[in-house]
Amino acid sequence: MLPAPATSQVLEELTAVAMGRRPAERIVENARLVNVHSQEILEGSVAITSGRIAAVGEVHGSGPDTEVIDAQGAYVLPGYVEPHAHPWMIATPDSYGEYALRRGTTTIAGEMLNMQAETTPTGMRRIHDDLQRMPIRWFWTVRATGQSGEELEEIFPWADWEDYLAHEDVAVLGEVTGWPQALAGDPELLRRIAAARRRGLAVDAHSAGAGPKRIPGLAAAGFTSDHEAITVEEARAALRAGLNVQLRHSSLRPDIETLLPLIQETDAWHRLAITTDGAAPAWSGRYGLADGIVKILIEHGIPIPKAVALATLNPATQIGKGRDLGGLAPGFAADLQIVRDFDGQPPELVMVGGRTVSVRGELVVDPCRVDWGAHPIAPLRVPASVLADPASYRPRSAPRATVPLMRFVSPAVTKAEEAVTDDRGVVPGAALMVHFSRDGRLRAEGWTRGFGERIEGMASTFTTSRGIVVFGTDPAAMAQAAARVAETRGGIAISRGGRITASMALDVGWTTSAKPLEELQRETEEIWAEAVRGGYEYQELAFGLCFLSADFLPRLRLVNEGLLDIVTREILVPATRLDQDPGPRGDPAGRAPSLAGQPAPGPGS
Repeated sequence: MLPAPATSQVLEELTAVAMGRRPAERIVENARLVNVHSQEILEGSVAITSGRIAAVGEVHGSGPDTEVIDAQGAYVLPGYVEPHAHPWMIATPDSYGEYALRRGTTTIAGEMLNMQAETTPTGMRRIHDDLQRMPIRWFWTVRATGQSGEELEEIFPWADWEDYLAHEDVAVLGEVTGWPQALAGDPELLRRIAAARRRGLAVDAHSAGAGPKRIPGLAAAGFTSDHEAITVEEARAALRAGLNVQLRHSSLRPDIETLLPLIQETDAWHRLAITTDGAAPAWSGRYGLADGIVKILIEHGIPIPKAVALATLNPATQIGKGRDLGGLAPGFAADLQIVRDFDGQPPELVMVGGRTVSVRGELVVDPCRVDWGAHPIAPLRVPASVLADPASYRPRSAPRATVPLMRFVSPAVTKAEEAVTDDRGVVPGAALMVHFSRDGRLRAEGWTRGFGERIEGMASTFTTSRGIVVFGTDPAAMAQAAARVAETRGGIAISRGGRITASMALDVGWTTSAKPLEELQRETEEIWAEAVRGGYEYQELAFGLCFLSADFLPRLRLVNEGLLDIVTREILVPATRLDQDPGPRGDPAGRAPSLAGQPAPGPGS
């Protein structure tokens, strides 16, 4: 739902209420008003007419038909604005948006790589239009690049992409993970940044790994903001380069406490905003969204008006909407919330456009959920017979060969190592990861340690390549997990001891589910717990699975074309075409023995 235009008639109505010539449609009284503009908390009321705020403070516009809401001394503040969301992190955009609204977030700027890459611009327009029926405000971040080694013209052809950029609800060109290409002067990427700048859009970098010395180059290349700072030094470098900075606190990078000194010390805090950066359902269900970050800030001594501004006016300004959204002042959209205390509980009341939409964490209006069956999204085209065949997960590596190995040191970072295969072509003490491209043409594989060497079989279509990744030590279990995911038309599944021990369906576009976020929280926690039984050591699993095929995080990744060295951009082990796949090595009967059961080689092996 986009803000209604401030037409001359609307301005006349607002002025009449402000000057006492006409009664307001709605008044919230007896409130502690959090003024993010003046950085004060003032006692007073808010008068609302035509979906906007007409007056704040001492209000005289009450009439016989005016609805009066008594805040009973609670805080009244703007609805939160999320400037950098990924509303395809397991949950569909409408599932995520409904949950966010119940937590006090009234505006979201988000991107949908999984759908933008797998449908047409017309199809995306229809999805956007459907989502705009929801009682929450959506603005869209357009992706300029893919994340799994795709060429720009391959994944987002210029003509389609430029048409997509033109729509009124597009606010940001964002999540540009290919920032090294921009610094290298890639003409196609710079062409897209320039096009976004001409349209007045924000251009958000994904500068992971850039460091303070290269951040000024991003500003020179046309970027206007960044959300990847993990140290105060990096965030200061971005501010000094003229970039707006979004401080992240999410399931993969809970960084806000590390970055607190910047909020406390800098005079440029008006150019800072907070973001949850696509937190996974288990995190969001446990800690909330923007409301959870505001709670942390206040607990650490940040004044309430400042903490609230970082989640409202500042992010609204960064996405170019700071005159309509994020403020509690005359003329602003009447998107507000009543909060008794900043304790992590849902707001007592949430309004969007002057209409009450949520009371004590429950929606009181139709959420207008999307009929996803009406939106064709390209399916995974890997034959089910291939996915269910244990021979598909028998290694193609040669016996007694030196092969590259991905050593996970966090859910999102690997180190490059080498290992030696045994007489079967198996790396002892390691697990095999197999990736099938979404179009069903390519199969890639790589050896891993540090991701759960006791996991017999795991399959996931929740991956940035939109293909399917199958991981494990037992080809039969890997095939069983992959077959379950194919059966549910997308999802995550784990097999152990000859049976599926945990699974969830992701049947919207093979990457997301429209179930309520609380239900997805439970399912993802069950899958995480089963992965932990298999040796997975990290608190975050969703992003770990998502980034297995990412082409922008160090060091080795399994992308469509094969095992990629992110630093050198070299394909170390090329993918094979499924129609030309030579099959497993070393067993003419085509049997698929277990990959486990051998100790890891010692030093010097």
